[in-house]
This record gives sequence, C-alpha cells and structure tokens, in this order.
Amino acid sequence: MTNTDTTTGHPLTGDTTTVDGQTVHLIPLTGRDGVGKFAMLDTEGLELVRRAGARCLYLASGHKYPYVTFLQVPTKEPAMASRVVIDAPAGRRVIYANSDRLDLRTSNLMLQPRKQEPAPKLA
Repeated sequence: MTNTDTTTGHPLTGDTTTVDGQTVHLIPLTGRDGVGKFAMLDTEGLELVRRAGARCLYLASGHKYPYVTFLQVPTKEPAMASRVVIDAPAGRRVIYANSDRLDLRTSNLMLQPRKQEPAPKLA
C-alpha cells in the first residue's frame, strides 16, 4: 500500500510504503537521468538528508556509476546522499549491500573496510 507524504510541508517528499516491515520513502529524482526514478530512504535517512539542506535529489550519472546527490543549503555545495545517510568520513567508500544505488536505506549502506596495513618488518 502506498500513501502520499504530505504532512511535513518539506519540499523533499514522496510516497511512503512498507518494505520488510519498515516505512520507506520513495523520493522522486530530478535531472536528465532521474526522470521517472525514485530514491528509497528510511525515515532516519530522509531526516539526515533534509537536515543537510536537501530540497530535491538528483541522479548524477556522469561517472562510472550513477549516484544520488543534492545541493546543500545555504552553501550550494554538492553532497552524495549515501555519504550523508551513514555519515561517511572523507576517503572512505560507501558500499551498497544490494548493489542498488537508488536504495539509500541505512540497512543497505555500509563503509568499505579499510585495507589492513602490512605488518612492520623486524630488523
């Protein structure tokens, strides 16, 4: 069952549905490649992206892999939504557990493990 999220008054809204017992927000994407596509966020992730200043989400596909991005307010600096949702530190790669880059639920996002440093050589 799908319901329209009209209660918040925030420009970043969409339909809500339930997936595996979890409320999921389907946010429409904008941009040339985003037409007709939706990002899927859980309530926690949606709030984090809103707090970062997102007013709409874009599908950026000019790289090897497409990703969901937005412009932060008031700086207008671009930010990757997945990095905001899991508070990814600089230099760490975000991995999508199900390989769906439009699935931004916190349960689908994780940081790539750091490569282990080689053991120091004994003299």
